[in-house]
Amino acid sequence: MDSTQHGRRLIALACSGLVTLAACGGDAQDPPSVQSATAEQAAMLEQALGGDAVQVFVECCGEQAEQQAVQIAYGMQAAQNLPNSAPFIVRAEDGAAAARVATRLTDAGITRVIVVGG
Repeated sequence: MDSTQHGRRLIALACSGLVTLAACGGDAQDPPSVQSATAEQAAMLEQALGGDAVQVFVECCGEQAEQQAVQIAYGMQAAQNLPNSAPFIVRAEDGAAAARVATRLTDAGITRVIVVGG
């Protein structure tokens, strides 16, 4: 399998399952979507998107860490010149913290958020 075929296969895999909206697009007017993904699904999505996603890492612990993660994510979005419809992939050791960050992002107009678990 050459690299083009491999890339197409990765995109097809990433566009199946839980992360369909995030990887395959949709209208910029889509309502906010928070989805979950396994670490493996997130890795496939990241590879398929080739950098067109914002990585969000929530460090431990509390409100200040969550706010910092959101602010860093906005900075990364701006630096990459990505629209609000770009996928934001949220990772945290604490699932509740990841969910709170995902909510903050969608409340602020980000339309595709993927919370990575496991």
